[in-house]
Amino acid sequence: MYTEDKVYTRRIEMIDGKERYFVSFVDALGQEVSHEVAPEVYKVVRDAQKVEARIARADRRYVERDALSCHEIDIRALREDETTERAFFHCECIKEMLAEIDSLPALQRKRMLLRFVDGMTIREIASLEGCTNGTAHRTIVRAEKKLEKIYKKFFD
Repeated sequence: MYTEDKVYTRRIEMIDGKERYFVSFVDALGQEVSHEVAPEVYKVVRDAQKVEARIARADRRYVERDALSCHEIDIRALREDETTERAFFHCECIKEMLAEIDSLPALQRKRMLLRFVDGMTIREIASLEGCTNGTAHRTIVRAEKKLEKIYKKFFD
């Protein structure tokens, strides 16, 4: 597989009000070497890097397609496109869920966000809040039940 290893880097510097072009690379001894080059050489190097990047992207796509099973290919081929109605439906669902989260009591909202956004455990939340594990858990469960009602309204 083609790799996108950077063999050389390029940079432009303003020296005495004039643009100067440099190409850097690592030599056989492992030391970085930088040379000033003509604008034409700089453009050739830039274009070569673009071609290399295109080749690497095409290679990654090919490898990804090659790794897909027949089942995954079928799923991708038969996937329904997002219709306007479906997009609107999801938008409305998200709006109502956000409104419900905003309407939760401050403590429920805080603990729920700590749990599901920040990924904290019940024990960590309880320690942070100075309460028991059971109290933190019950608060989060109550918030989940309120949000579940909105979810069921849309998906049942």
